[in-house]
Amino acid sequence: MEMLKPITEHHTIIRPTMVPTLKEEGNRGTEVIMVKTGFNPEPGPEPEPEPEREPITVTMGAKWADLNNYKVGETVFADTAGFEGGLEETTTYRWRTQTRPAPNGSITNGKWTNYTDHAEEVSIVLEEAGQIRFQCQARDTGVDPVEQVNSFASWEDVEELPPPPPPPTTIGDITIEVLDSVYDWENPTALTVLINDPINIKTTISGDASPTYTYTTRDSNMVYDIQPPEPTPGQGNGPDIVYTCISEGFHAVSINITDITATDNGDAYPAVTLYAVDAKTWAELKNKKENNS
Repeated sequence: MEMLKPITEHHTIIRPTMVPTLKEEGNRGTEVIMVKTGFNPEPGPEPEPEPEREPITVTMGAKWADLNNYKVGETVFADTAGFEGGLEETTTYRWRTQTRPAPNGSITNGKWTNYTDHAEEVSIVLEEAGQIRFQCQARDTGVDPVEQVNSFASWEDVEELPPPPPPPTTIGDITIEVLDSVYDWENPTALTVLINDPINIKTTISGDASPTYTYTTRDSNMVYDIQPPEPTPGQGNGPDIVYTCISEGFHAVSINITDITATDNGDAYPAVTLYAVDAKTWAELKNKKENNS
């Protein structure tokens, strides 16, 4: 029978989990002990699984600022929507405007602008009349199909800017003619006329205004006729009229000349004073005048 050879320093036994070590220092004999090597450590806890992807949701909706003035040429402000969910590395956030000429009109989409996932204020210049809406979108391309979620602000009406005011004008000097003769309205005297005789009155101005001429009678107790008739407020019946005194006495005919673009609008309020008499009185006055001449 073959004898087992003693273990020496030239013969070692190595196990996956243990190695021999001399029991006593300097011992070159056969006594050894086995010591764990740590080559096969105890298994640790398993790593935490990756969190599941959450769908995209809106945490704060897109909205317009409260004090916006929706007129062409104005700058308005909006707050972008806030989102959560989606894959961080593949989800983008963007906003744009949508416009249409009327509620039932075709929608025109503006260009997208990217932003972060939290709300921020953006400014928009209103370029045309109609309606405008603010749109925000979160879009995740890391899933199939691509997930995208929108948030819209309200449609707002955009008004045209009012037209610029017309250039200033002037009324200038006022000339009044009664029966084709110039009447000195700034130093007025009463003109004697026959009742029921039509009296032509004409008013002209030297300026470049385009006023309305409104003729009225100051004394509502007088009986008279104006052609064209006295108008409703805001309308004129001049610059030429025919005035007929039906009742005797003094008729004060006021002439209101109005143009809001005129720098001298309202500076003058001319009038014509007529003294209406019957035929008998007319003859007496005529004879008296002839005798005094």
